[in-house]
Amino acid sequence: MHSFLVSLLMVAASGQHASCKTTRTFSLKTTYDSTNFFDQFNFRDAAYYDSIDPAYGGDPTNGSVNYLSKSNALSSGLAKTTNGQVYIGVDSTNKAKLRGSSKTIHGRDSVRLESKATWDSGILIADIEHMPGTACGVWPSLWSYNFDEDPVGEIDIIEGINDQSQNVVSLHTCGSCTFTKIGGLDERSNCNNGGTESDQCEDGEN
Repeated sequence: MHSFLVSLLMVAASGQHASCKTTRTFSLKTTYDSTNFFDQFNFRDAAYYDSIDPAYGGDPTNGSVNYLSKSNALSSGLAKTTNGQVYIGVDSTNKAKLRGSSKTIHGRDSVRLESKATWDSGILIADIEHMPGTACGVWPSLWSYNFDEDPVGEIDIIEGINDQSQNVVSLHTCGSCTFTKIGGLDERSNCNNGGTESDQCEDGEN
């Protein structure tokens, strides 16, 4: 079964200046684990995305997926805690259903979570025991984003699609964002996504 077993820690940073050098200390601010995980996230289901824009078809990234509400995800076992761990999975047993008003697009039941809390700095530590390997139709991901301020931006921390063999860490933003030293599978020196805040850079290519 394609699934995540996850714990998340959020560590906040504070700077202290001493002479000509800067030291930085860290303290643990937030822990998400099996005792509180599903209370700290919003389950973004197909109905939520349809309420934003019917053109999404239940998924803003146009995947063959049917995102479940919290109650449906918990009752189906696609979101649960087991042996002190958080489990987030996809339905790998039943045939993918026809979804949307047209009933012409197949969507496999899955889970998409969005944290209720937000941060503007810190270190995020994710302890993932298992996640999907390279396989057709999988898209495991862990993203951070900001669509409420100018410039908008997104950091893709974990992302891989289909038979991709390596993780791809990506930066997306509006406005100037250039690098002189780059590396990775998809090297681009400019992470400006094009467009404006109002359309969240959706007309860009990066």
